[in-house]
Amino acid sequence: AIANVPDDLDPIALGELFEAYSDEASSIDDSEVGEGAAREAMAAYRAGGQPAKALVMGIQIANFWRREARPMRDRARQLEGLEEELAALPAGPDRDDAAVWLRELVALFELDSMDVAAARPRIEQMRAAAIERGDDEEVLGVDANLGMLEVLEGQLDAGLERMGATARAGRAAGYGSIGVTTFRNAALFAARGLRYEQARIFLAEGQA
Repeated sequence: AIANVPDDLDPIALGELFEAYSDEASSIDDSEVGEGAAREAMAAYRAGGQPAKALVMGIQIANFWRREARPMRDRARQLEGLEEELAALPAGPDRDDAAVWLRELVALFELDSMDVAAARPRIEQMRAAAIERGDDEEVLGVDANLGMLEVLEGQLDAGLERMGATARAGRAAGYGSIGVTTFRNAALFAARGLRYEQARIFLAEGQA
């Protein structure tokens, strides 16, 4: 579909097409293709007068940067730019959706920088807000972050158990991205905690 995009396609439809392509690349950990598609989607959304959707694509790019372990200083500057974009958006549902994604990105940055004191209240607030909205997928996404936080706080068993349960629940509910990503992170955190057999199990489950 990407190779045969008509020249006169509406920019919003073009943005949606590239966004779906980026999501697909993300699900198989192809960061290079995913980032490129996200940039195309971002440009299309901006051309179509949808700055909030463009911001979400910027957040998608930031997630690819995280996977690629880009330098923290570069990611911090990127976050600052995204927060400025969010502040400039008019109030409304699209802005609220973008804010949810950006809060998660900030929480992940805090986890990556080992700032657990800042991450704990942010993640707890995110979870409460997701429950209030009745967004089951978001609750699972936050639970995955909460599991990582628990490991970093020294609660290795509780954190790994939460991450494994979240990954299985995400897969069972049809949230493939949550399942794949959380199994991968659970394996990484298990290995960091010298739980190599548990890491092997998580990797096997993620590939099943």
